[in-house]
Amino acid sequence: MFSAVRPPAQKDPDDTELEAQANLERRNQRMRGIEFCLVFGCLGVSCTGVIETVPGGSSTRPGQSAGSGGTSASASGNPSGPMNPATTPTSEPMNPASTPSNPSDPGNPATTPSNPSDPVSPANATGHYALRRLTNQEYTNTVQALLFTQQTPGSTFQESLPGGSGFTNDSQALDISSTLVATYYTAATALAKEVIASKGAAGGAYAKLVTCDATNAACASQTVSTLAKRALRRPVTAADLDATSGLMAVFSTSGTFDQGLYDVIVALLMHPEFLMIPVVDAASLDPAAIFKLDDYEVASRLSYFLWQSMPDDALTVSADRGELHQPEILRTQVTRMLSDPRSTNLKNILRDEYAGLLSLARTDLTQLGQTNTLRDAMLGETDAFLADIIANDRSPLTLLTGTQSFVNKTLASWYGLSFPADQNASTFVPLIGNRTGLGSQASVLVNTAGGSPTFTNPIKRGHWLASKILCLNPPPPPPNVPPLPPASQTSPTVRARLEAHLSSPACVNCHVTMDAVGLGAENYGPFGQWRTTYADQTPIDASGTLPGVSGSAGTGFADSASMYAALGSSNLAKTCVATQFMKLALSRDLTSAGELSDASAVGAASVTPTSRLSDLILNIVTTNEFLQQTGEAP
Repeated sequence: MFSAVRPPAQKDPDDTELEAQANLERRNQRMRGIEFCLVFGCLGVSCTGVIETVPGGSSTRPGQSAGSGGTSASASGNPSGPMNPATTPTSEPMNPASTPSNPSDPGNPATTPSNPSDPVSPANATGHYALRRLTNQEYTNTVQALLFTQQTPGSTFQESLPGGSGFTNDSQALDISSTLVATYYTAATALAKEVIASKGAAGGAYAKLVTCDATNAACASQTVSTLAKRALRRPVTAADLDATSGLMAVFSTSGTFDQGLYDVIVALLMHPEFLMIPVVDAASLDPAAIFKLDDYEVASRLSYFLWQSMPDDALTVSADRGELHQPEILRTQVTRMLSDPRSTNLKNILRDEYAGLLSLARTDLTQLGQTNTLRDAMLGETDAFLADIIANDRSPLTLLTGTQSFVNKTLASWYGLSFPADQNASTFVPLIGNRTGLGSQASVLVNTAGGSPTFTNPIKRGHWLASKILCLNPPPPPPNVPPLPPASQTSPTVRARLEAHLSSPACVNCHVTMDAVGLGAENYGPFGQWRTTYADQTPIDASGTLPGVSGSAGTGFADSASMYAALGSSNLAKTCVATQFMKLALSRDLTSAGELSDASAVGAASVTPTSRLSDLILNIVTTNEFLQQTGEAP
């Protein structure tokens, strides 16, 4: 809805330069007001995930009723008059998120576009997906797809930090502040200018967006309508395009086609349905309601899961046909999307956030006595390992059982492997080594070692293993926890010193598992090389027992190699693989017993030696958690 978005009228082309500059400044002031009007004024953002508009516009799907509850704000005064950004919120963050919720399984396939308000049996209750903004990387990927640009504006935004799910796309963690909104506006104007500047360039953004004769009266409406559907990721409504209060009003006020296109691009890039991934349904305000997502919402959820970007034309066509609740169609789409180059974005988020290696990429290993060439080789191994799983649709169990090390000559030498003489030294080639799974790769071992060039920290490694591989999610430590005591004659080893945690009631619940697996990794030194003794020649005891499911006895292991090998047969670890992918897909944590049970079922069915990654993805995107929504009180 754009009832408050009317750039001032343009002067005649023969205006004086001074008048033209004054007019430009007035238009810029008005367009700067769009950011506040759209995000803070014209459009009320409900914390329950519903987007609502003030009278005069609509952000509901065709045939839907608009939400009527939730916390919303509206612009005061004349909605078509000038906005004063100084009267809007300035520095307080606005969190459009709500609390996470519950579980279930697949909804009935639809052969026509699904009505999100269709009731669903309470027995199939599912969780609540809170309204969230795009992550910085999702924003960059989306504007690159939408406007055919190579700009990376998300890299200039305030950093997106992981939420309780462990991923930056967590709907509980993605706040919006007026500072971020102002940054959005700066990016929007730069992107719009680039499009207009490409006019005349063969194959440029302008030529791709304007595919008709701009002198033809119908071309403006065609261009705006097509762009708006892609930007908003849904069909446009009459209200969206309204000539007095919608996008065509924004377009026509400037007087020229190019200026109108510029203004529409800026307006769309500031639209909350572009900046956020909403569920647009009044039922979302009813905590007792359980309803299906519509096909366009499913398309967005799928594309931002696998690509961290907007749906492409093929996915949108499936949404137009109303077939994205059908498992066979979803399988076709999942297979297609995993084979698309954009699945590189899935690999990147698994590398940076699941494996947690973004911090290692920012670490200067020369400060620890090693080279950044070695660091890059370690990161390259994990990157190639994850890319291989996706590109070849390997079993997700490979994350736990893979024995191929993807090494260049630098890392092969570090691991003690013979690098093929006929290979380029910088090429990553798969070699069989004595390591098993993602957790035994040098990148993860270095990143979780604790930052010392001589000592490892079993608590940090144990925390990573417990949270990322076993999904036991240890809580933050209580305040004022003293550091480990130094080595002494009575407690000469780190294992002996860690036993202090097990004697403290405040620590034992977390550390009994965390310390066990952290100590189980002790055969790997601070930089990931195998060792059997500490520097003082004290033998390393890395033996222990993995936790079992529901407190049952787990598998014992004698050293680090056998611990990582045992993870491949651990039902707890297999379930955790499914859980991690589900959290990424749903943009939230799994919090209820039902959701965790569903994740366990998905893991049992799809994290097996004979399954493929596409099987895991399909089994996730056909759950009720993915296809449905539970309402929440405003």
